[in-house]
Amino acid sequence: AEGIGNNGTTGSLENYGTARNGDIFTSQVTTPIVWNATCGGAVLQGGVTITDVTKNINLKFTYGVDANGNIQTVAANSCPYGWKLEWTANAATNSKVFGYN
Repeated sequence: AEGIGNNGTTGSLENYGTARNGDIFTSQVTTPIVWNATCGGAVLQGGVTITDVTKNINLKFTYGVDANGNIQTVAANSCPYGWKLEWTANAATNSKVFGYN
């Protein structure tokens, strides 16, 4: 899956607009999303970045990582450990890795 929309100079958007509270946001596919039934529908690889321009918040999702959050190359009939979330809010950054199981 890939983002196909554009808003100004930002491309590969899956979604963009104004939330009901007035915040301006974008949801951008940074790396195409790939999944299959072998892993129970879990995402094998891909990346999405969601930005709240109004509040200066950025969420970066990276799918198909190992337990340390490194991108994992997945062989046939195998599954990655999970996905990683990195966030920035008002210049403070943090991250967490989540396992699929």
